[in-house]
Amino acid sequence: ANPAWLAMTGRAADEVLARDVLDIIAPDDRERVRRAWQEAATRDSTDLEFRYLRPDGVVRWVRSHASALRDAPSGALLGFVRTSVDITDSLAERAARERTHAQVRALAHRLEQLRALERAELADTLKKELYESLATLKDGLAALRAGTVAAAGADADPAHPAALARLLGQAEAAQERLRRVIFDL
Repeated sequence: ANPAWLAMTGRAADEVLARDVLDIIAPDDRERVRRAWQEAATRDSTDLEFRYLRPDGVVRWVRSHASALRDAPSGALLGFVRTSVDITDSLAERAARERTHAQVRALAHRLEQLRALERAELADTLKKELYESLATLKDGLAALRAGTVAAAGADADPAHPAALARLLGQAEAAQERLRRVIFDL
């Protein structure tokens, strides 16, 4: 029970020596740690992460390594040498990083959803505005070529200036819509 370990556990040396070390481990971790330390008696060492519960109610996470201490001639287990490293701050930093990564993943997913929505809206705009404008323009030009200006909405003369002006206006409007769509892209 060195000074650094006593500070980590929030206890005094005489208090620790008077009680079972399992008593200062967080209640939810005690049985798991007890079993692991018992199993360590059959092996040379064990590594664990668990929590110390300090008297002030503060919980400190530790990474503990226990090595069996054996009698050289007989190999009998004499006890354990344990080292504990306080990993509370590291775990908090890891949790913060994981939260940040989860937020970044959520934002990336949302961005991809917005991109898909934008692509769908753009495709809809192209279909509704530009495609329909070009189809009307094509029909008007076909009507002029066939000599029936009625389909283009003008008088009987295929070279009628009003029919040509209307088709030119449709072409300019389609060109302007295309320019807006390209700008949006």
